[in-house]
Amino acid sequence: MSVPTIIKNIISYFKHNNSSFSKEIGVTSTTIDRYVNGRKESNGTVTYSKPTYDVIREICIKFNVSSDYILGLSDEMFVSDKLILKHLIKNHERLIKNPIFLEYLKTQKLQLDIEKSKKDISDKMKLIEEALLNKLENENNKKS
Repeated sequence: MSVPTIIKNIISYFKHNNSSFSKEIGVTSTTIDRYVNGRKESNGTVTYSKPTYDVIREICIKFNVSSDYILGLSDEMFVSDKLILKHLIKNHERLIKNPIFLEYLKTQKLQLDIEKSKKDISDKMKLIEEALLNKLENENNKKS
């Protein structure tokens, strides 16, 4: 797979556009456009920029995407289910601490007991993590 296709896949998977994706990883939208659409040269050819080490690293950290996937060495986008789970937990915890989100809930007349929500989330995530670990263990046992 080509770098433009890989970057497009990541952007699409996380339901971003080039602009929102660029903000997430700290680059300009022009930079992302040059990765995925290229830049037309005066002779009519299209030249694609390649992400730097720092950009690849940021994508890996922010989205738990495998660097091997970005480099075209693997078809597996994610490192593991466990890392995805940690990313989901981190984002959810950030959301329920966000004052704008909490204000929105108030305007919608929704009640949110943050401590209860945190405990519920934590309990559910532990069950999910156990299920994922069991799944991985079963897969490893089948390979053996």
